[in-house]
Amino acid sequence: MNFAPETLIPAFLQQHQARFSALSDAIWATPETRFCETRSSARLADTLEQAGFAVTRGVGGMATAFIASVGSGSPILAILGEFDTLAGMSQQAGGAEPLAHKG
Repeated sequence: MNFAPETLIPAFLQQHQARFSALSDAIWATPETRFCETRSSARLADTLEQAGFAVTRGVGGMATAFIASVGSGSPILAILGEFDTLAGMSQQAGGAEPLAHKG
């Protein structure tokens, strides 16, 4: 069996594509602005816990920040995810025009 990352990563992504797509769609459907991504952050952290990651929530003094880790040794990989919505922007697919400010 080949354990090379160039083989394992695409296979893993393909195997879990439905789960990742559903998670992505759920985050897209419930946009949250900066520092208020409570639902999205919880969904991501819960999904990682269910996959066997150890999750530490509320890191760096931010309620929505978390660290998820699995395994030990080398290599060590880190991923920073930015997924907050920008205020006033549209969630319509293909839409690049900002929404009118309602205030």
